Amino acid sequence: MKNRYNYFARLILLLAIAVCLLQDLCAQNFPSSAEILERIQALQVKKDSFYSPGMFTSYRRYARKSNTYKADDNIFFTAISLFTLKQLRNDVEEPEKILIDSIYSKGINSFYKYRNQKEQPIYNFWQTDTPVIFPNSGWLNWFDKSNSMPDDTDDTVMILMALQANDSTAKQVHELMRQHANLKNKRVKNTFKNYRDIPAYSTWFGKKMPVDFDVCVLANVLYFVQLNQLTWQKEDSASVDLIRQVIVDKKYMTDPAYISPHYSRSAVIIYHFARLLGKYQMPALDSLKPILINSARELFRSTDLLMDKVILNTSLLRLGAAAEIINSNGNITFDDIESRKFAFFIGDMATYLPNTFRGMMASTGIGKFYFYSPAYNNVLLLEYLTELRKRGY
Repeated sequence: MKNRYNYFARLILLLAIAVCLLQDLCAQNFPSSAEILERIQALQVKKDSFYSPGMFTSYRRYARKSNTYKADDNIFFTAISLFTLKQLRNDVEEPEKILIDSIYSKGINSFYKYRNQKEQPIYNFWQTDTPVIFPNSGWLNWFDKSNSMPDDTDDTVMILMALQANDSTAKQVHELMRQHANLKNKRVKNTFKNYRDIPAYSTWFGKKMPVDFDVCVLANVLYFVQLNQLTWQKEDSASVDLIRQVIVDKKYMTDPAYISPHYSRSAVIIYHFARLLGKYQMPALDSLKPILINSARELFRSTDLLMDKVILNTSLLRLGAAAEIINSNGNITFDDIESRKFAFFIGDMATYLPNTFRGMMASTGIGKFYFYSPAYNNVLLLEYLTELRKRGY
C-alpha cells in the first residue's frame, strides 16, 4: 500500500512539474500572433521614394562602423518574409490568414524590379532595372553599372517559392543552377580542400563570378527542389553530401563564416538545416539530427540575443526536440524583437578572394556588412509561436 502511495505521489509530482514547464514555455510574454501580423503589416512599405510599395524595409551596417545603419532596398528580406508567411498560412486562425493574404498580395508586386534583364526567371539581390550596389554608399555607387552583382540562386529560389512558380519555370531554373555548379566550368577555391571536388551548387549564376559554396543557400536550393518535386540530379546529391560533411565535421560550429559566407553564424546555419529537415526526409542527413539538436541547445544556453533563442527554439522543434524556455523580465516588446543586434544575413567581400587572402581580409572587417530587417524579425517570431502551437504548447 505504501509503495503504491509513493508511486502515485511521484507521478503527481512529475505531472505538476510538466504542467509548470509547459506553462513557462507558453507564457513567455510575447505579443499574440495577431498582434505580430498587424505589426508586420504596419512595417510594409505603403509609399516611399526609395523602397517599392509592398516591400519590407531593411538596413545595412558596415562592420567597422558599429552605429551607422543605411537603408538598403534589397529584395532578400521581402522574399524570405513572404515565403515564410505563405508556409505558415495553413497553420494560423482565419483572421490571421486574411492578414497574411493582404500582406502577401501587396508584397509580390515588388519582385519584378529584381528579375533578370534578359527575361530569364532568375533574380538579383538588388534592382536590375537600374543596377545599384550597396545603395546609399556614396562613392561606391560610382561603380554601380560596371560592378553590379550577378543574379543568385538564393534570392531566386526564395522568390520563386514565394510566388509558387509553375513546373516549367522551376525546371528551367533547376537546369540553370546545374549549369553553374562547381566543376561545371570552374572549381571552387574559397573553401576547405576536401570540399573542393564536390559538384554542389554555386551561389551565383554569373560566369564572371567565382564558384561560391554556402551551406544555407544549398539548404534553400534543396528545399526548392523538393517543394517542386523536381527530378533529382547529381548536383542535388552533391549538395546533400556537402551539407553532411559540414555537419559531421562540425564546421558549422567551428568555421561558420567559412562554410556559410552569406549567413556566417552557427545559429542561422542550424535554422536553415532544421527548416529543410523539418519539412523533408533526407536519409543522408536525418541520422545527424541529434548532432544539430545538441549544438542548438549549446548555442541557446550561451547566447543573450532574443532572436537567436527564437530561431534556435524553432530549429529544435523542427528537429523533433523540445524547445528551451526563453526567460524574460516582463513583457517582450516589439523594440526587443526588432533589435538591430540580430543580423540574419551578412555580406562580405572577402568571400570572393582565394583562401590565401580571404582570411587576412576577413579579419579586418573591411568589406563586411550586416543586414537587418525589423519586419523579418517579427516573421521569425510568428514562425516560432506557430511551431509551438502546432505541437500543442
